[in-house]
Amino acid sequence: MVERDNETAADSSSSDEEMETEDTETNKMEAAALARKKRLLEMKSRLNGIEMKEEDYKEEDEATKKSKLEEPHFRSYQPVSEEIGKTEQSIPKLDVVEEIIASHLEDTKNVKPVETVELSTLAPKKIDWDLKRDIEKKLQ
Repeated sequence: MVERDNETAADSSSSDEEMETEDTETNKMEAAALARKKRLLEMKSRLNGIEMKEEDYKEEDEATKKSKLEEPHFRSYQPVSEEIGKTEQSIPKLDVVEEIIASHLEDTKNVKPVETVELSTLAPKKIDWDLKRDIEKKLQ
């Protein structure tokens, strides 16, 4: 029985030590987080040229979150506003194709048919025309 009490006492003391180490670890982490927050405040104050405090930092963070949520993103359409009347989109000219076709038709009207056709232009070349050229080199 005494041995069991000693074992339970040892177990409870080890769990107490674990709790203390966890507490010290969380304290270290919290201290590191506070140090990071202070460094960030110092960096922001250097950038803005204004001395900032933690309260200002929290208010600014909340304001930026609100402004990000309130801003609409217009990606695939233009928003309805007064400026739309100022910017008019040009209407594409649809008669361009018809004008091109009409100009081609006018060009075809002026073409005169060819009355005389030479036989050499109509007749295809013989298949062996390049063979003759190759043989001429060998014969010379």
